[in-house]
Amino acid sequence: MSNAKVSVIIPVYKVEKFIRKCVDSVLNQTYNNLEVILVDDGSPDNCPLICDDYVKRDTRVRVFHKTNGGQSSARNLALDNMTGDYVSFVDSDDYIEPDMIETMLSCIEREEGDVAICLEKRDDEKNYEGDIYENILEDKIGSQVWRYLFKASKFYGRRFPVGRFAEDIAILDKVLYNSKIIYVPERFYNYYFDNQGNSSNAPQNKYKNTVDRAIAFSGRYEWLKDKADISADTKQVVLSKAVSFCLSTFCRYKNNTYNADDISYLYCFLNENKVQIKGLKQLGSIKKIAVRFLVACPKTFSFIGSRIIRR
Repeated sequence: MSNAKVSVIIPVYKVEKFIRKCVDSVLNQTYNNLEVILVDDGSPDNCPLICDDYVKRDTRVRVFHKTNGGQSSARNLALDNMTGDYVSFVDSDDYIEPDMIETMLSCIEREEGDVAICLEKRDDEKNYEGDIYENILEDKIGSQVWRYLFKASKFYGRRFPVGRFAEDIAILDKVLYNSKIIYVPERFYNYYFDNQGNSSNAPQNKYKNTVDRAIAFSGRYEWLKDKADISADTKQVVLSKAVSFCLSTFCRYKNNTYNADDISYLYCFLNENKVQIKGLKQLGSIKKIAVRFLVACPKTFSFIGSRIIRR
C-alpha cells in the first residue's frame, strides 16, 4: 500500500457527549497517514474547546472555527482546505471501526478504483446485482457520504448545497459519475440514529427534510434523465422517488411555511415531467391520479391531497 494521505472531515455542532469517541476512533485507525479536519460550526457547548485540545494532543488534527451555517457549509470549508489524496467524512456523533480506512484504501489501490463504499453497522451484508452506481442512484445503497472513501479529485468543482438536508443525495450522483466504485461488504461505520441534537432528527425539521429530499431526488432525475449510459429502469426508479417526496411535500403545504421558490420548482418539475410520470411502472395509479390533480389544482390539492394518497 502507498503512503497516500487521507483527509477525514468531521463537522462539529452540539455533540459534546459524542465527539471524543468519534475523534478517537479516527485517530486510532490502523492507517496513520491522516489529516483530521474538525470544523466547529459555531457550537454553543464545549465542543470548540475539545477541538482545540485535540490539536495540542495530535499533530494530525486541524481545527477551523466558524459561525453556524450547517453541516454542508462546514464540510465545504474543510474541502476547501484539505490536503489529502483521499477524503472521507465522519459525522461527529458517530464512530468508525479501527481498520476502516486501511481496508478501504487498500481495496481502492489494489483494484485501481476511485471510490470505496462500506456498510453501516446496522446494514445486512449484501451483494448487489447489476451496476453499483445505478444501485446508488436508486438509493438501494445509501447515499450518505460517510460510508465512502473518495479520491480527493472527485470533489474538484463539487460542493454540498448549503442550507439543505439530504445534501448527500444532491451531490453524490455527480461526484460518483464515471468512477470505478469498489464495494467493501464490511460494517465499518457506526451511526448514532437517536441523537436529537442532530438538526435533521429534530421534530421541527421533519417537513423541511421532506421538501429537501423532494428537491434532491428531482434534481438527481433532471441531471441523469438525458444520460445514455444510465438505464431506463434506473431513471424510472429515481423519478418515482422524486414524485413520492413531491406529493408528500404538497400534502403538507397548507400547514407549513415552505420557501416559495422551492414550491414553484417542485410544481414545475411535476408539470414538465407529467408524461414520463404517467408511464412510471414503479408508481401506483393513485399517486399518478394525485399528480394530475396537483398539476391542475395545486391549491385544492394542498387541502385534500393526503386523503387521495391514503386511499
